[in-house]
Amino acid sequence: MNVTIGDRGYDIDVMERARSAAPDHVAIVVPCHGGFPLTRLCLDALERFTDVPYELWVVDNASDAKTVDRLVAETRANLVLNRTAPWKRGGLLGRLLPWWRQPGGGSLANAVALELAARFAGARWMWVMHNDAMPARRGWLSDVLARTSDRVRGVTMRRDKTRVEAMHQSGFLFDFSLYGPLRMSFLPNLPDYDVGDLVTVRLRDAGYAIDVCDNIYNRPELRERLGEGHWLHDINCDVAFDAAGEIVYLHLGRGTLRSSKPGSGHAQQLAVEDWVALARANLFTA
Repeated sequence: MNVTIGDRGYDIDVMERARSAAPDHVAIVVPCHGGFPLTRLCLDALERFTDVPYELWVVDNASDAKTVDRLVAETRANLVLNRTAPWKRGGLLGRLLPWWRQPGGGSLANAVALELAARFAGARWMWVMHNDAMPARRGWLSDVLARTSDRVRGVTMRRDKTRVEAMHQSGFLFDFSLYGPLRMSFLPNLPDYDVGDLVTVRLRDAGYAIDVCDNIYNRPELRERLGEGHWLHDINCDVAFDAAGEIVYLHLGRGTLRSSKPGSGHAQQLAVEDWVALARANLFTA
């Protein structure tokens, strides 16, 4: 089928294999392009650590055939296959730069994926995340839901301040029942709003609030909670904590070797396969 997002049409296939019948389930959305080992780690962590009913949606942006075949085999997730690359391929930039550094590559692709998921997922709450992010302990989502209230309709693992103070799409929850009524959008509206900013902006315009988990990205001094020798202490990844100070969520982000922006003053960056091995060894063995 063809779906219009913004001013462009996208050819997509939708595979509904894991719809939830629970009345209060959460729609969890994971966009991806390639990087199947990270996506599989993310899905494994969601399956292992999520303790409330959820409906999983993976949205793939024009990956290679091998990645698509692997995603099709992941029947625990509903799948949207976007056959139209949101970024512009070809030309000088296409030859010189990886897709995530091309104009519109990473940011627009992520926004398009989230907009596609919003067309098909149905739930009161929606959790959006990157495929290189993952929960780190059981009960993470029930804890996030417990932070919501009549006033608080969004909870984020990290605050973004690039253009406006907003929830960051590497991991946030919001009241999806307000998506249509408040005219929310995941699309960027540059130079004023980046990907997902309008979710936060519309919530605040309507008088609602958001809550931000303690995290190392916004408060680098919290890295000391990890202690010397902790497996995460010297890795350039985002670490978020619950109200009790326990690690609840991880986002590789600047910790990958492909990153052009080392963060937090800690220089250690990992190859994807090393990150996957470390995460499995430290989080999946108990």
